[in-house]
Amino acid sequence: MNVKALLGIVFVLIGGSILLGNGFLGGILSFLVACVLLYYGWLTVNKGDSKGKKVLGIIAIFFGIILIANAVPFLAGVAFAAFFIYVGWKMLTSQKETSSEEYHYSSPVVSDPVTKSSFDTEWEDFLKKDK
Repeated sequence: MNVKALLGIVFVLIGGSILLGNGFLGGILSFLVACVLLYYGWLTVNKGDSKGKKVLGIIAIFFGIILIANAVPFLAGVAFAAFFIYVGWKMLTSQKETSSEEYHYSSPVVSDPVTKSSFDTEWEDFLKKDK
């Protein structure tokens, strides 16, 4: 394992730690409630029959905006954690691809003896002398 793979593992662990330490479930529920309130408020304001329903829709939109504003740090933390996990994962997967290429290297096969260069013939003579 080289330094790139080690850094990839560290980045994935840091991203996971940020994601789980950010109050993941509570933040998601707060964000979903805010989205539902905004949707309900928007529908009520646009399709409300009476003045009371429109006021209720405006109040729902107001509370939805407050909850969304409260969820901005959570969303920033999730984006930051996702960035760390993405970078770490890319480091890990790119390392695995390059390491597999190193082990599966095969030398090119020269089938036509006419294409051999003088270096090839000298190298073969040198190898024959050592045997």
